Amino acid sequence: MYTYINKAIQACKPLSLLLDDGSKLSGMPSWPEDRSRVKIKAHGGAAWIPLADIKHVTT
Repeated sequence: MYTYINKAIQACKPLSLLLDDGSKLSGMPSWPEDRSRVKIKAHGGAAWIPLADIKHVTT
């Protein structure tokens, strides 16, 4: 999962996340200073998602 997120960041491509609670989130990823989570910038704003809460990543 870490590799897919990192590749999407380097290629400036959006990704979709499926979270443990069943919700989905799509947007442009980036790493904050703390690499235990990923920042997703979407139309509704930005969200910081802990890597432990991510069930599946689609690029």
